[in-house]
Amino acid sequence: MKLFRTLIIAGGAYVLGAKAGRERYEQIMDLAQQLWNSRTIRNVGDNVHKIRDEIVVEDE
Repeated sequence: MKLFRTLIIAGGAYVLGAKAGRERYEQIMDLAQQLWNSRTIRNVGDNVHKIRDEIVVEDE
């Protein structure tokens, strides 16, 4: 009986934890998508590429 109760508790904890984990994963992915698509991040990426291209041209 004690083992059965432990298995029930462990199973319930697993299900609740998995659900919370999936919800948190979705939150993190939404935030990452927003950051990836933000104009500020795109500007930073564009500037990095321009600087890289200038360095490459100067080295040639």
